[in-house]
Amino acid sequence: MVVSIGHFDTDQDEFVIEGRLHNGAAVPGSSDDWVQWVTQFRESPHDIDREYHRIEQQSRLDRQIIDRPAAHPRDEYSLMMKMKTPYQMASIRPPIREYETLKTIADDASQLTLPPQNELESSPVSLRRYSGPSDGQPLSFVIIYETGHVAVHARENCAYEGQYQFTISDEAVTDLIECVYESEFGSLSHTYLGPKDSLAATSLGFCVGTNQQWVYAYTDSPPNAFTTVDDAVRSASRIDLFETGDHETITSTLTSGRPAPALSLLAQNTDLIEELPHEAVLAGIETGIQSDPDRTKYVALEVLSNVQSTVPDHLWETVCTIESDHPDLIQKMTAATTVVAATKSELVEGLATTLLETLRAEDPRRRTAALESLKTLSEHQPRILIDALPTIETILKDGRTSDQRTALDAVLSLAKAEPEHVEPLASTLLTFIEDRTLPIRSSAIVGHLAKARPDVAVPAIETFAEWLDADETRIRANGLAVLADLAETYPEKLRPYAPQAREFLEDDDELVKYNATSILARVATVAPDAVEPATDALREALSVDHPPTQLNACWALGRMGAHDARPELQTLREQTEVEDVQAAATAGLMLLSLSECPRCGDRIEPHQVSVAVYEHTKARWECPWCDYSTVVRPE
Repeated sequence: MVVSIGHFDTDQDEFVIEGRLHNGAAVPGSSDDWVQWVTQFRESPHDIDREYHRIEQQSRLDRQIIDRPAAHPRDEYSLMMKMKTPYQMASIRPPIREYETLKTIADDASQLTLPPQNELESSPVSLRRYSGPSDGQPLSFVIIYETGHVAVHARENCAYEGQYQFTISDEAVTDLIECVYESEFGSLSHTYLGPKDSLAATSLGFCVGTNQQWVYAYTDSPPNAFTTVDDAVRSASRIDLFETGDHETITSTLTSGRPAPALSLLAQNTDLIEELPHEAVLAGIETGIQSDPDRTKYVALEVLSNVQSTVPDHLWETVCTIESDHPDLIQKMTAATTVVAATKSELVEGLATTLLETLRAEDPRRRTAALESLKTLSEHQPRILIDALPTIETILKDGRTSDQRTALDAVLSLAKAEPEHVEPLASTLLTFIEDRTLPIRSSAIVGHLAKARPDVAVPAIETFAEWLDADETRIRANGLAVLADLAETYPEKLRPYAPQAREFLEDDDELVKYNATSILARVATVAPDAVEPATDALREALSVDHPPTQLNACWALGRMGAHDARPELQTLREQTEVEDVQAAATAGLMLLSLSECPRCGDRIEPHQVSVAVYEHTKARWECPWCDYSTVVRPE
């Protein structure tokens, strides 16, 4: 057999072979004979290189959730670069008691360096298992870290291919390491092969650090130490779940009280969730949620989000009481809860309380996660933000731009539902508008607030009017929309901006055109002469395919006494199928029919008359000078 000695060069990202021993004889690292000898037992280096980088990239980019070591198979990669199956191999530091023996063996070897004599406990420890694919065996990697994290890479001939990661208890890791020591797994007596020995396909490694490793093989009849450690690694990693895919084994793991491996399997193979007994899946999820490791909770929530069957209330209650400050888990918990956020308000309120406490944390990552979660929940239950508004105001004043953006998105949900509750933020929002900081979001909130408390937004009228000349289309549109809301209560204050509103009637955006007609229709109630230059554009607006715009145009033309528009109003009332538009056309026609009051004889200006429409074609009007009122059906 061959023992290779070397180190992993982290700068070059490759394993550097410094020397080899072949059945006790030194083989120089530069030997051409070695290259010829080993080529038949390995795949193309280029193929291996591509596979290694693919695995490493996926580990780094796709599996970086819930703090834990990433699965870097670089030791397996260096192993594959030297020998491929059917060789059976393992990686290990030599026991100190055998160090001198190894040194003696290596004395005559050129370009060969021995690893240092430090204790195993001085560096990170990991157990590794490589299997297959000789004789149709499943090809898989297993890495068990001393932190309790397990990485399984299931490949060819495995029932469920892919990369799986989960955690096992500290006690299980301790038992595994003790098993390695007690079994004398690293004994040199296991490293020699006779010339007629054939080799199996499974390898084990007990690695300390990443810079040095021993690679060696076993005979057809492996020593008891190998079998003992192999059985222990298989049991701890539950590799059988991924290799065989046996449903009974998966079910028993879910209900065993240690469901982490099975949950990891279900998280990536969601179709399997509905194939297993529903009670077992729910039991595994509940146990996982109540487990200590955040990673297990995370994967349990991932499985829960893919359950199509009914989930009992008590499980949702368990979800909402998860205690963790980990940002990834906070967001995953919120994402899972949105499924019932609209129907189980009492659960969401409890979760919101927890999120509010986290929002006050000093850790910026935790604050951001809590804020994003509150925003998500507020889309279903806006009122949960009310107690968070003081903290949100602090974020708006001093927080990062990304957090300010998220906070405004959350507040917008509350402003849409119950705008009066947003009033405490009015001063901060107006500052945002003045400085054009996140203008779209801040103006949208102020627009909704103006509907409930228009006086709050009055100081910003001039600022919003300046927005009408902005280069950015959305800023112009948002400024116009807020002014339209304010015009309902303060039409006199919007009078100076009637000319600009008239120009927006030519815009292709129907919403922009609608807001322009809103301003003109309301200004017409106090200053019809200011709206009169827009008469032709308002008459054209009667024919647009947007009922709210048609409705505003009807009222504007009636208020300003645009008698030439009577034919268009009459046609619209007869042909429209929208009852509100029909009623507005009726009101416009009635206003245009007035000249003087039958009782007091005073002249009546249409913009001064109070009008109410009944049955869409009848209108009641009241004289502004006396108490006369009547119902008419304008022709």
